[in-house]
Amino acid sequence: VLGLTGALQEMTREYNQLVPVIRFVLHVSPGFPPLRGQVAIVAYRLVQEALSNVVKHSSASRVEVSLAAPDAMAEILIAVLDDGVGFDPSKIASGSLGLAGMRERVAGAGGRMRIRSKLGRGTRVTFRLPVLEPDEPPR
Repeated sequence: VLGLTGALQEMTREYNQLVPVIRFVLHVSPGFPPLRGQVAIVAYRLVQEALSNVVKHSSASRVEVSLAAPDAMAEILIAVLDDGVGFDPSKIASGSLGLAGMRERVAGAGGRMRIRSKLGRGTRVTFRLPVLEPDEPPR
């Protein structure tokens, strides 16, 4: 079992091979936990959907995926940043199945999602996901 970091390393490697016009880079902050289980699956699927959106819509040349665990492991922070064409989030939020699915997935995991984008300036999607399941006691 790879865990989240290994799985995302594999994903970015595959994207670099499949979509050579875009450079995919993964940054993992020191001390990032070896996540497995439900939160890792949710995080993986969110990154997968975000990268799919970049490939389909952004005309980007570079995408950076960052993993961090800033709050003493209480939550993880995932950012997907591209240098593509950007968009107006207010005009797209309701109609996009990809974004709607991502919002549902984040909400189901008790997390938060934020999209920042400007036309011509690229897009940054961030996800904050709690590491502990709501009914899981702290260790």
